[in-house]
Amino acid sequence: MRRLYFGSCAALILIGLSLAILAFFFAPEVYDEQGGLVAEMPPAFAVGLMLSFLGGVLAAAGLLLLVVKRLIRAARGQPD
Repeated sequence: MRRLYFGSCAALILIGLSLAILAFFFAPEVYDEQGGLVAEMPPAFAVGLMLSFLGGVLAAAGLLLLVVKRLIRAARGQPD
């Protein structure tokens, strides 16, 4: 179960980073009324970064949960 959880977190991080990289390199060029290039972040880049951040937060929460469970077991005197 742990491998599935952390594998899903790693997949979220990789998918998010790949989406952000693709959006960075293949961003649509948007021009304003004067013909200047508008320098705003593409929504796909933001979604990619948010997915990778979510994967990192979930992985950190899973590790914290494992540490707390291990500390509770140690406090009760149960073996690993």
